[in-house]
Amino acid sequence: MKRHHIFTLLILALSLTALASCKPSKKSITPKSQSAFAKDETHGSFKAMRETVDPFTGLAVMTETAEDRKFTIYMGPKAPERPTEKLDAWPVPAKKPVVTPVTFGPVKVLRTHPQGVVNNVSVISITYNQPMIPLTSLVDQRMIKVPATITPLPKGQWRWLGTRVLSYETGTRLPQSTKYTVSIPAGTRSATGNSLEKEVTFSFETERVRMTGTSPSRYDKHVIPESLVTLYFNQKVLPRQVAAHAFMRSSSGKRLALIPTAPSNWAASNKGKVYEDTPMESVYMKPERLMRKDTVYTVVVPAGMKSAEGPLLSTQENSSYFRTYAPLAVRHAGCGYYRHSDCYPNDNPFVSFNNSLKADNAMGKAKITITPRVKNFQINLSGSAAYLQGEFRPETTYHVTVKSGIEDIYQQRLARTWRGKFFVKNAHPSLQFPMKRVGVLERKN
Repeated sequence: MKRHHIFTLLILALSLTALASCKPSKKSITPKSQSAFAKDETHGSFKAMRETVDPFTGLAVMTETAEDRKFTIYMGPKAPERPTEKLDAWPVPAKKPVVTPVTFGPVKVLRTHPQGVVNNVSVISITYNQPMIPLTSLVDQRMIKVPATITPLPKGQWRWLGTRVLSYETGTRLPQSTKYTVSIPAGTRSATGNSLEKEVTFSFETERVRMTGTSPSRYDKHVIPESLVTLYFNQKVLPRQVAAHAFMRSSSGKRLALIPTAPSNWAASNKGKVYEDTPMESVYMKPERLMRKDTVYTVVVPAGMKSAEGPLLSTQENSSYFRTYAPLAVRHAGCGYYRHSDCYPNDNPFVSFNNSLKADNAMGKAKITITPRVKNFQINLSGSAAYLQGEFRPETTYHVTVKSGIEDIYQQRLARTWRGKFFVKNAHPSLQFPMKRVGVLERKN
């Protein structure tokens, strides 16, 4: 233990002796290095420095002097321009406004509305190139003479939209089948004293009468022969004028006249008005005689028909057609809506008819038989089809017999027995596991 302390004291004494003998080297600080430390690289000026030497590192230590604290202020960026104006006096003396005289010249019509053939228009407007009236109240405007005329003049009123736009507003659409002429006479003076050199005239027409459709329509294939026919028009017409102009034509070429027939609730809701002379857009008509079954009828409105709203006659023929129901017949049997369509074991074959069958008809179900026998066989009547349900065997041809006497919704019975067939194919091969996601299939035993 004593030997260890002696060894430690000996090392400490040698370290102090070596430290005392250390002296800084003169080569470590040269005039060249001094100039490098003293030179200011940014501004190119020399600074006076006082140097000392670190006894442990032998490097020069720089000490800040008073000259180092000197600071040169340089000009910064130019200030941005002020967005406001500096006023020398307040309040600012008023400046007289500069009034530039406006010269309009002769009165001109820049725009007119409407033009051509229009529909559902309720405003007629004229735009001038300069003020036609002074700025005044609405009451005073109504006292100013209007510089335009309309022929024929519909019910409405003139109105100024500013000082340059003149409009005539009716509130509702203009009467149809009418030609309107608007005139601005020559010499019409504006508020500036100028006048119109030549008369300006423009005209337009509202849509002429036409039939837009019928009920029944072209999509109806099972119309009852006693049905009324409703004609729809794009504007009001008189039923007696429609009856004098329109007619029906059958597929065999026979022509049927149309008679105006008021609906059942007409007398109660119209207080004794005469149906034939009441303007309306939908007209109920009855054919002069009963329509035939299984026949296409075309409703024709020839050109030249007059409207109840205006004097212009129609220029085009309008027509629509429909078909009355046919005697009950069987179309086909199978699994599709086309003939010779095969089935699969899981399909539901059906027998298709041209008319809807009487529902819940036990006698009708008994009229349908199938061979060979089908296990768990059932028949369901729905619409124009008799659906056959049961366990059909694959690779088998089934024969269907529909006996006469089955009834449709029009109380018609099938005139004669119908026979047909369909074929059941093999089922599509498929493999389905009972598990939902991942499973293991292994051989038994």
